[in-house]
Amino acid sequence: MSPRIDNNLNFNHNDISSQYSEEINNDDEDDDDEDDDDEDDDLYFNADEPRKTRYNIVLCELYNKSHGNKNNKLCYYYLNIYTFKYLNIDILNKISKSYNDHLKSIENIHSLSVIRNYENIAKNKNYIKPQIAENIFLESGHCVCIIKTIWIKLIQRTWRKIYALRKDVISKRCKIESLIFREITGKWPNTCIHFPSLKGMLYPLQKY
Repeated sequence: MSPRIDNNLNFNHNDISSQYSEEINNDDEDDDDEDDDDEDDDLYFNADEPRKTRYNIVLCELYNKSHGNKNNKLCYYYLNIYTFKYLNIDILNKISKSYNDHLKSIENIHSLSVIRNYENIAKNKNYIKPQIAENIFLESGHCVCIIKTIWIKLIQRTWRKIYALRKDVISKRCKIESLIFREITGKWPNTCIHFPSLKGMLYPLQKY
């Protein structure tokens, strides 16, 4: 099974693809080539294949000189490696590990990019990892990724804050003085009258 590259760059992925294919074939020795091709078609999007959603699961990496096109406009963009039709975490982890291991083996990797901290970025074990991203196809033929995974973290962080506030309000309402106050006045004390709602919880994130 050979992963599909979702752009027209001169990427040198042969070694990585071969390594990945060998690992998959060792796990599935009884599968024939036709079954592998069908599975490949079901897992990866081809470059010209339409997407049903705006955002997809992708693997991507920062543009560097090894991609074959010296284009300064792309220096800080993430280029698409693969776009997946569905989440298969085992396969994604295998491919990611192959790429990360390959990058670790490259000497003088800092010379491949104008980014000063590129070596530390590229040799991080979690550099190539599954991301949620929007693919943008440029006139030059490059497919760049606008990473949106950060939104998941922001939503999780916001929900944790609301959850903590809810626990605090419930704790205050359980106090004897709060229950007596509500029995007399028909409402909760000002310290716990407001119960945090999920409605509008993402409004502060508009600045992002």
